[in-house]
Amino acid sequence: MIKLTELEQLIEVTLFTGWIKDERPVSLIIIAEPESGKTELVKKAQRVKGVPYLTDATAWGIVDNYWDKIEKRVVCHIIIPDLTVPLGKQTETRKAFTRFLSALIEEGVVELQSYAVQKTAKVEDLRCGLITTITPAALRDQRGGWRKFGFMSGLLPVSYSYSQGTIREIFQSILRHQYRREQPFATKVPDQDLEVHLPENFAGEIQSYAIIFGQAQQLYGFRLQKQLQTLMMGSALYHGRDEVNQEDFDFVRNMVLDYFGRFLGLNMATNYSFLSSNS
Repeated sequence: MIKLTELEQLIEVTLFTGWIKDERPVSLIIIAEPESGKTELVKKAQRVKGVPYLTDATAWGIVDNYWDKIEKRVVCHIIIPDLTVPLGKQTETRKAFTRFLSALIEEGVVELQSYAVQKTAKVEDLRCGLITTITPAALRDQRGGWRKFGFMSGLLPVSYSYSQGTIREIFQSILRHQYRREQPFATKVPDQDLEVHLPENFAGEIQSYAIIFGQAQQLYGFRLQKQLQTLMMGSALYHGRDEVNQEDFDFVRNMVLDYFGRFLGLNMATNYSFLSSNS
């Protein structure tokens, strides 16, 4: 895809964060205008082993179909290509979805009881990462009140847009049918949790970014620090290593500056303070 190579790698690295021992999987939300290729971007991970690709989802559907697989560490991430689809349902269904998924990607699910289902996790807490997309307009839309559940606070937001030069390049690629040659990820994630060593110097260097960008959202930056550390470890696994090095640090730092920083410009301009609600 044109000018999206780094984001493609970010998605793959995010998938590897699900296989780091004793770390919470990083969850990612990609924010871009319609026709920006968001869906095509995440669809590349559709064939990655153990990564369900759900065009629609409810809390009950995820529990019914994937609870046991998440519990057994067969599934570590779920992809929902358009977040507005499950969030566009009736109020109670939407509330149940956001509450359940918020717990799943954040503190973990220990027990689930409702009129429809009763489940108790056999592990200490049931956790799974999420990769999804949304448009800026949908993100601004406050109808439905789903933000008050703090659902967004556990997602690492990245944003992108195209320059006029890139738009012309994309049109040329369409004229030449280059989109027909797009290939899915050939990502081969581990089949068990792995230890990855993060040298303290890299954790310390990324801290300044966590503090600066955390403060931009009126947060301390603790959650972001953990996410960035885990991304560096995921990058090491992606490259077949068990220790973070300078390459991993540079990749994560560039992602923060280029894509998370772009989101923060959007965030501060439109007052997306709800992202830090209930955190």
